[in-house]
Amino acid sequence: MRILLPFIGLILFSTTASAQFAGPFPIPAEGDAALFAHYSGYMQMRTTERGMPLNVNEILIDRDRTLWLGMEDGLLRCDGDRHTLYQHARADSTSVPNNSITDVRQGPDGSIWVGTQSGMARLNPATGRFKRFRIESDTLNRVLANRFWQVAPMPDGSAIALTEAGVFLLDLKGRFVALQEPQHYTPGAETQKLLLQDRRSDAVLIPTDRGILRISAAGRAEPVLLAEEFPGGDAGEIVGLTWTADSSLAWLDNRSRAFFEVDLRNRTWWRMEDDTLLPDLESLRGLHKGPHGEWWAWSWSG
Repeated sequence: MRILLPFIGLILFSTTASAQFAGPFPIPAEGDAALFAHYSGYMQMRTTERGMPLNVNEILIDRDRTLWLGMEDGLLRCDGDRHTLYQHARADSTSVPNNSITDVRQGPDGSIWVGTQSGMARLNPATGRFKRFRIESDTLNRVLANRFWQVAPMPDGSAIALTEAGVFLLDLKGRFVALQEPQHYTPGAETQKLLLQDRRSDAVLIPTDRGILRISAAGRAEPVLLAEEFPGGDAGEIVGLTWTADSSLAWLDNRSRAFFEVDLRNRTWWRMEDDTLLPDLESLRGLHKGPHGEWWAWSWSG
């Protein structure tokens, strides 16, 4: 098993809500791995031109094989040889609410959901317009409540979001309902700011100090993996949680500097420890399994 580390760095300048520019070459058609390698080279070239990199927080390849990059300076859409950068525009209520994009997900209807440091939004790719969502509360710190870390669109059109103030359900009427309080999953820890959609139900998985929890849209929490089931009896500091199969999860552990994969059906574990292959976990931003069994991880350091 290989862990590949594509270089992530890009700098763009725009004074409008979205800007378009031509790419240097078309997307290869061999698959996701070739697509990642293609844009890795492209972004490295742009970084060399501009003289500084731009941090990437999240990568999404949608069902049309369009590549989306959630960056610290906006949302970048890479569609063939056309690239569109969506940025916040103060006078445009249909622009992205904040340039710091923390998460990018595709909804069942093809819409693109983003979490930002100041609200959540749903993009209509056909129009380029965003619909914004904010948590308004008299009892919560609104700055923390609207610092979105992860977003999980649900099949019915609702969404579950992880913010600095807890786990929330955005219902079909556009209202946020609190599902879990912050103390249940330790949101202050950088490696705990993860949320993964459950493949079998309208729920999400969240790593915590107690293990990995499943939280339903009704707010019910149940353990998926208890801390005592982990090697050494410690859940560690999970980074880059992802599905590898219908019943298997994988992640990188910052505390032990190891890669783990577990089959949830029979609790079969696989572990790798190799500093020459594992990325810099302190700055890791994401982890995906490629179409040929390879692993893609990206970080702010390369």
